[in-house]
Amino acid sequence: MATQSEHTKVSDALRSRMEHRPPRERMRAVVLLQPQTTGTGQSRRLSGETRRKLAEAHRQWFATRLPEIDRILNETGGKRLAEHPDALGSLPVETNLDGIRALSASDAVKAILEDQAVQLVS
Repeated sequence: MATQSEHTKVSDALRSRMEHRPPRERMRAVVLLQPQTTGTGQSRRLSGETRRKLAEAHRQWFATRLPEIDRILNETGGKRLAEHPDALGSLPVETNLDGIRALSASDAVKAILEDQAVQLVS
């Protein structure tokens, strides 16, 4: 049975895939880490240097969330598929249903999306 956090954090597409998979089967997903809240909005365009500094601050913030993500993945037999999250906080992982559920219950995670293969459109 799905928990409330799973319903709000796990995408519909991934939740649908989870319903048709054996519990221990591994799957790829993209974890979106919870961003740092500053409480201030931007009303004007930022300079390039300011955007770079902001992106670096985000990367550093996301790095502080990795120990919790790693703990969950280790406990559920999962692994990270990238060394670091990107500037937007996305981190590809491979884990099983228990791992997805545990990640969705974490305060470090904002959302979990299905990892879809990129295909050329002809």
